[in-house]
Amino acid sequence: RISHWMIKLKSIFNNSFFKITIKSTCLLALLVIQSCASPPAPRPKAIIEAEYFLQQGTSAFYNDEYPLAASSFTQALKIYRSIDDASGMLDSYINLMETSLAIGNLTLAHQQLLNIETMLSSDSENTHRSRVTLLTVKLLFVEEQYVQAINILQPLLPAFNSQQQVEAVDSNTLNIISSMARLAVLTQRNDATLWLQRLRLAINQDDKNHDRFRALYLRILALQKQQEGKFSDSKKLLNEALSIYHDQAYRRGIAASLQQLANLEILQQNWNQADALLQRALQINLWTLNQREAKKVLEQLIVTNKKLNNDDLVDSFDEQLKKLGVNSN
Repeated sequence: RISHWMIKLKSIFNNSFFKITIKSTCLLALLVIQSCASPPAPRPKAIIEAEYFLQQGTSAFYNDEYPLAASSFTQALKIYRSIDDASGMLDSYINLMETSLAIGNLTLAHQQLLNIETMLSSDSENTHRSRVTLLTVKLLFVEEQYVQAINILQPLLPAFNSQQQVEAVDSNTLNIISSMARLAVLTQRNDATLWLQRLRLAINQDDKNHDRFRALYLRILALQKQQEGKFSDSKKLLNEALSIYHDQAYRRGIAASLQQLANLEILQQNWNQADALLQRALQINLWTLNQREAKKVLEQLIVTNKKLNNDDLVDSFDEQLKKLGVNSN
């Protein structure tokens, strides 16, 4: 009986149709394998290069290497222009504006904002609008146009529940809340304390590491304490913020904290302490090429050294101001 079935199976395998079916199946399987193994269509070289320059610029920006950042973003912009990529051009312009703000070049920031606004008017999705609005607020903040900055920021403000918390927290939300908290304290609005509370809760609500926002919160709270005449509390908060920035080697945050501490000492007419803090801040602002802040610090150094009767240093700082294009007289 077994022999009978062996003979039958042999005849089936010898059947030409079966042979063809096996060959066809093997060929089909081979084609499927080849199609799965074949590489995807290569991405256009122009897009790869543009993305590379954007990434290089972003890395340089976060390392405070602003000339390299500006150069990289400019290269990305040129490539995106060459292929008429509107979204890429917007990303490049926005990054360039942020770089200009980082070094205090407000004239260039305004020019880049004009280019951005022109492109946004034809962007039906307005996917970049939130970031551009925040940069505009930052520009107005630096120019001390606080009321206008608040008006522009209003449409972005999130909704809060009865516990003064937002539904979800991310970096964009923290940027919006911290911007409003800072503006509210600076203009001494009645709801300044409420905005500080909202910022603190938002930082604590998210489980991510938001040390820079925590340091900024401490600096804003320190400003409020200073306004209340609580100089000791303000100084303690600023030193906490400075410690966070030192741990991250965040130059702009360190310089801003030192300048805020110096302003606190100037209010108390502690000229020696203020002078030492300002000289530390000056070195950082010069390193980051922030001429606007460097000029402000040099002007303060001239005042403090006049109070200390350091005529040689007054002349030296005045000479540095002139090299930056400003005459202190």
